[in-house]
Amino acid sequence: MFGGAGSGKSYFAAEKIITRILKGLSNGKKHKFLCLRKTVPAAKKSIFPLFIEYLNNWGLRGITKINQTDMTITFSGGSEILITGMDDPEKIKSIHGITGIWLEETTEFTYDDFMQIDLRLRGETWDYKQIMMTFNPIDEGHWIRKRIFTDKIQGEIEDGSKICRKEFLMEIEGKPVNYFLTIMHSTYRDNRFIDDVYKARLEGLIEQDQNYYKVYCLGVWGVLKGLIFDKWEVVRNWPERTTFDSVGFGLDFGYSVDPTAIVEVGFIGGDLYAREHCYEKELTNRTIATKLLQLTGGSSDLVVADSAEPKSIAEIKQFNQPCLASIKGPDSVSNGIQRIKQFNLFVDHGSSNLIKELQAYKWAENKDGQLMNKPVDYNNHLIDALRYIVTRIKGFMSVQMEIHSSSPDEKREIKIQDTEEPTDDIFGDEMWKNT
Repeated sequence: MFGGAGSGKSYFAAEKIITRILKGLSNGKKHKFLCLRKTVPAAKKSIFPLFIEYLNNWGLRGITKINQTDMTITFSGGSEILITGMDDPEKIKSIHGITGIWLEETTEFTYDDFMQIDLRLRGETWDYKQIMMTFNPIDEGHWIRKRIFTDKIQGEIEDGSKICRKEFLMEIEGKPVNYFLTIMHSTYRDNRFIDDVYKARLEGLIEQDQNYYKVYCLGVWGVLKGLIFDKWEVVRNWPERTTFDSVGFGLDFGYSVDPTAIVEVGFIGGDLYAREHCYEKELTNRTIATKLLQLTGGSSDLVVADSAEPKSIAEIKQFNQPCLASIKGPDSVSNGIQRIKQFNLFVDHGSSNLIKELQAYKWAENKDGQLMNKPVDYNNHLIDALRYIVTRIKGFMSVQMEIHSSSPDEKREIKIQDTEEPTDDIFGDEMWKNT
């Protein structure tokens, strides 16, 4: 199940799994579904709460037992939903009796991950075995496009087909064996529950970037070029606080359409460490302040928020959480990007949304496919928060950038003149008082 943003792919996968379990329960049969993201923290933030939402909305809490720690859901009659990540492939290998698998955000997985997962689905079962894959088609060079999609299937999708089905036939020990590949394509237009503001957000991408419009609005395979962050590393061990030269938190406000995003940073010499702490919609300023206080412990840790929302910043301060406005000015976005790129960037492995943003954050393309001197303003909430805090701590520098397209002969230079430097006493009382 692939396609554009907001088409309901993940919701459909969760509904299908629960429905199959309930159907089995009515027949006295058991299912065991394995639901995966690339990492456990990512699964905990996305898949697990989605199933809890359905159990609540469908009135199924009375026939289920939920283990919050292990992220397992056990139904009356013995059916199970096991939710985890590929952090420890050996753990996956120890799970037996699986009747179905769901890979959420499948583009996060490697081909080797997929092969290991595919081998878990074995043995005789009372019902059909199936792997479900849900994702946005972000890069035409991805193994999914190369190994699963044929050019014929891709052509049918581009011609408007919503469902393509292919049968595979083999002979095993003299007996015919068949299995099927079904590809379902969807966009927000197929989702009758999506709101008009989000529809407008997706349609507006055509004015920002042709590639993003193809991927997130039309739901067809895109071609990644002009990636902004091409050198960064995922790390499993977050350094001890005492080892950081300086620390702080960036905050980007959201509500109904966009999430509120909070990112923590720490500097050790030329190394910049980043990890996400919040990526949620419909948070009030009181809730945001509470989250920040839990993170800072009421200390003098620097918190920097989007200066476009002075009212929200003022309200957060009223809840005894100090909060500064971000520094903005001419070319501040491009300048902030370059400031981040001057450090060796290390991202905590549990920061699933930040990782996803970094993987796709790119310079905008005009209608002719030419790269522009501004990034696409979409799915960049944690990156914006990262810019706010980094430029408040480290300040701006006069830099020059070269933006390269997919052609090595084509490049353009952008000169940035903003040279504001950080305040020497950025953590001092005077800074808090004056802001």
